[in-house]
Amino acid sequence: MPARAASAVGDSRPSSSPTDAANPTRPFTILMVDDNRINLQLLVTYMNRNRHTYETATNGLEAVETYKSHLLSHPQSPRPPSPSDASSAAAFESVVVSPSERPKAFDVVLMDISMPIMDGLEATRNIRQYERERGLKPSTVIALTGLASATAQQEAFSSGIDLFLTKPVRLKELTKILERVG
Repeated sequence: MPARAASAVGDSRPSSSPTDAANPTRPFTILMVDDNRINLQLLVTYMNRNRHTYETATNGLEAVETYKSHLLSHPQSPRPPSPSDASSAAAFESVVVSPSERPKAFDVVLMDISMPIMDGLEATRNIRQYERERGLKPSTVIALTGLASATAQQEAFSSGIDLFLTKPVRLKELTKILERVG
């Protein structure tokens, strides 16, 4: 089945590219968040070329809403055994899902920091709280930002961001990072 790519929240279409066979990175499900339409369009083009499935958001609040709704519309959780499968009710209640089997809304979130309505730091804190409350496997959150100060980086890491990249980000560098994530 071909990879599906969403050009906007809720809008899906197949993607293909002549470079797909040469792409060593497995397809990811990625949430891209940026209030700059040009930056977002560059990322959309990159995602289509690399056959990643994606959704977009233009501010932090929209990112949090998209994150939550994506998980609800794309359930991935493993099915625990039914009570009839378990030898007893106690065994059924003690089923523990290992961290590697937990569902994940997106493999990667590419998050701008400076945005209207809700910034990327607050959005990341909300996403991390949602993951903890639901027992979800954390998505890898990568900041793509024009902020380069040590203070901005420290605040980003404190908010739950995994990797901090300063714009402009080279797409070859992003490919290498995704290869390491995968």
